[in-house]
Amino acid sequence: MQLFVTSHSSNFASNSNLDCLTCLVESDNRVEAFFPRDIRFEKGKREKLERYLDVTRAELFFARRVVFVEGAAELMLVDALATLAGFDLRSHGVSLISVEGLNFDSFLPLFGEKSLNIPVALITDADPQPQVVEGEEDEEEDEEDKVKAVYPALGENVVVSRNTAKVKALEDYYVKIFHGVKTLEYDLALYENNREAMLTALAELHPQIAKSLRRVVDAQADNTCKARELFRGMFERSHNNVQKGSFGQALAQVIRKGIDFEVPGYIRSAFEHVCQVEKH
Repeated sequence: MQLFVTSHSSNFASNSNLDCLTCLVESDNRVEAFFPRDIRFEKGKREKLERYLDVTRAELFFARRVVFVEGAAELMLVDALATLAGFDLRSHGVSLISVEGLNFDSFLPLFGEKSLNIPVALITDADPQPQVVEGEEDEEEDEEDKVKAVYPALGENVVVSRNTAKVKALEDYYVKIFHGVKTLEYDLALYENNREAMLTALAELHPQIAKSLRRVVDAQADNTCKARELFRGMFERSHNNVQKGSFGQALAQVIRKGIDFEVPGYIRSAFEHVCQVEKH
């Protein structure tokens, strides 16, 4: 039998069967052993986790704190927003990990009160759905109300997607779920200063789209409509949508240059939880 003991080698973890891993975890001033083989996964989730555990994501077995995001765009933006909000994720030992989609339920069983006892913040989209009143399913829904449901105002209570509701049900003392009113890009666009930064970043990628979209946004009457048109003008075009990954990288660079930018409250709360910062 071969036994490997490593303080931080995601290469070993990514090439090992979950049944063969044992983790020593420091939590609440004590060290405990954690065995991934003891975790119960929903059908198919364990196999999906093993497929996703590449060298980068296998870092979670060595993490002291974790922030999960959906994809590459969120990965770059959340890192820039943390610095802007005054949180040094590296100094707090926070691992920022993308699950490349909505595969959170394959990763979350590894964390929590009955698993790895470390702070975990999951930042995801609300992806709101229009409410259907019982008995009125066959009636034609008012188009204006439908638009308002899918493009909510800042701070509005929303009916989150089934996937977001599912991961929220997994919350406990260590694991917390954070979402805004729609998607990260739309949530950012709800702040006036952020729209200017977003248009600046867009102009670096698509100058003509940015120029015409600025006119459309400026013509809108209120804040929510401006955010809606900016979002739709980038990611819900009739053809040739702006790539979220490229835009996220461009916007992160603009943010790091020191432009005036607002960090949404739910993003800030995620940093406070994972860094264990008390609110004042």
